[in-house]
Amino acid sequence: MLKRLEIENYGSIRHAEVKPTPLHAFVGPNDAGKSTVFKAIEALSRFVALHPQAGLPDQPPLIPARARETLTLTAEFAGSIGFNIGFAPRAQTLESYIRETMQGEWLGYRHIMPDLKWASDEPAELVPFAARIREKLDCTRIELSDAALRSDSPSIGAREPVMFDGEGHGLAAVYDSLMARADGSFEELGARMRGHFPWLGGFELVTLTPVTKNLVARTLDGQRIPAKQLGSGVMRMLAWEALGFLDRPHLLLVEEPEAGLSPALIPATMERLRALTTDPRRATQVLIATRSPLVVNELGPDEITVVRRNPSEGSMFTPLTAQPEYVARSQTLPRGLRWLDLV
Repeated sequence: MLKRLEIENYGSIRHAEVKPTPLHAFVGPNDAGKSTVFKAIEALSRFVALHPQAGLPDQPPLIPARARETLTLTAEFAGSIGFNIGFAPRAQTLESYIRETMQGEWLGYRHIMPDLKWASDEPAELVPFAARIREKLDCTRIELSDAALRSDSPSIGAREPVMFDGEGHGLAAVYDSLMARADGSFEELGARMRGHFPWLGGFELVTLTPVTKNLVARTLDGQRIPAKQLGSGVMRMLAWEALGFLDRPHLLLVEEPEAGLSPALIPATMERLRALTTDPRRATQVLIATRSPLVVNELGPDEITVVRRNPSEGSMFTPLTAQPEYVARSQTLPRGLRWLDLV
């Protein structure tokens, strides 16, 4: 689990230190810097990857276009290991370090910009730590798109992870793989979806080409509704509910989980995301960027960081627990209004 993240001179952030819980939300207005935290984590993940790839069109740049004199990102994890990168834009050099905190020292190796080639092999003593950090920084940023969720899906190969992408492409293939497992997960998901949408009778997979499938919903009166005609809420709940059965990374970065959902479905979505953090099969840390009082109403004060931004100081991150007077006052409000002023 990521237990501390320090960001200096990255995008709109001059300096920030956050200590996320297993389920944690960054709450603030548009353009406050919530998503910048996610971009920094993604940059860390790509820096520590065994074979970094630069310039791919579907990936954000590792270094913001207007990077200042120096840029540093530091991540520390449960289990006494940490990872740090430092970048000097003018010199076009990058230093990256791994620390085993029991030893209390940083052991370093260097990348060369802009091609991100290794300047030297990893020292042998770093190999086990580097492998653990790569696993812990394996992350997916989820910002679901209705078009992606409804799109036709190529089948998932036998050796490929069963997971949709950050926008929701591949959702039908995920359900196809779960049905093929024949372990009851497909049936359990159908039952959970019927609990959210009482008109549902179930789901089917329809084969469009030899390697492409999509979802079809059945109603209680026998109608068959293809995915491209299903509502946004149905498709999004199919994605949120499926996460508990998939080959998830250790870290999920979730943008506005409330999007496209009725207020009644938000508590169920948050319950599902919280369950991922304690899954004995594969515990996943979930970080959320949101503006919704209905989302933060499902969280405790220690699970919320308030994000604000001003021209002189950039993005500022404040744990809600650092404002005890607000926490105390919030306890006297009705549940539905508890976090409205905060958001």
